[in-house]
This record gives sequence, structure tokens and C-alpha cells, in this order.
Amino acid sequence: APGSPLEQELLGVLQRRHGHVCWETVVSGPGLARLHQAVAELWGTPVEALSPARISALGMSVEDPLCHQTLEIFFGLLGSAAGNLALTFCATGGLYIGGGIIPQLADFAPTSPLRRRFEERGELSGYVEPIPIYLMLDPLFGLKGALQCVVAGG
Repeated sequence: APGSPLEQELLGVLQRRHGHVCWETVVSGPGLARLHQAVAELWGTPVEALSPARISALGMSVEDPLCHQTLEIFFGLLGSAAGNLALTFCATGGLYIGGGIIPQLADFAPTSPLRRRFEERGELSGYVEPIPIYLMLDPLFGLKGALQCVVAGG
């Protein structure tokens, strides 16, 4: 569920543009670009379509307030999705977040809403507060894990 009136408005924009909206619609590299376009629409600011890498670079340098706001929203949504997954899978050993865009955004994460939104679980906040979040920065971590599984015979 949207965590703020702004997120509710963004959901409306995204539903008009894409129909069904799920976490992957917004919490992914392509999702970052979708969010950027949706925020621009809400701001009434015409913008050219930017790549997730460009949105990340402009947003982290604070050169572009629209890109910066997009990153803030992205990390808030990522924190909410991650908190839901941590509860669903009882991930007390930690939650690992990876993907193509994450290494580019690692420096933004500590000051972002990621952790706060991860912990906003109402009466279950105490359960998720001690759970560590790890950002997977190695672009080959998935492949390396699959290799280890094969080597181990699994």
C-alpha cells in the first residue's frame, strides 16, 4: 500500500500508464525510470526519458531536484517492499538486495528512507529492527551463488 499521499498519487499515475502496478513496476532499474516520469507528471514538468543510471547520477549529486526526489521515493518503496519480504520469509539472518541499479546507488542508501521504511511494520517493527540489510555490490553475485550450488551438488 502507498505509504504517503504522494505515493498514492504516484500509484494513480502509474496505473493510468501501465495498468497493473506491482513492486517490480517501481522497485527495479526500469521502475526507477517509470517513477521519474511519474514524479515529473505530478510536478507538471515535461522531461525527456532518462536512463536509470542517469537518474541515479543526477539524483545523488543533487544537480536535479526531480531526480533526487525520485531516488528518495525509490528507496522508500524499496524499504517497504524489503520490510514486507523480511516478515514474509522470517529473514532474521539478513535481507540481501541486489540488481543492476543497486551498485550505482549504494552511496545514497545510508541517508535514504530505506531503513526507516523497512522498519515501519507497526506492531511488528520490533521483529524487523535487528534484521541487517545488505546491498549486494558485486554484479556477478547471482552467478557466483549458482556456481556454488552446482559445485555443492545442489
